[in-house]
Amino acid sequence: MEELLTAKDLARVLGVRVEAIYQRRLRKASLPPGIKLGNLHRFRRVDVENWLTTHTQKSN
Repeated sequence: MEELLTAKDLARVLGVRVEAIYQRRLRKASLPPGIKLGNLHRFRRVDVENWLTTHTQKSN
């Protein structure tokens, strides 16, 4: 079975505070696609990796 990341796990991967994840969700800002399980939000690692790829700016 595929590992699902919590908001805390996602924050660690992105290098931000977990509060930033919740604030972005409330503001409907860009986040990796998530899965809602009742009141819980989870993120598939592959979706996080794909999201990072598309949201990473290339330096010149």
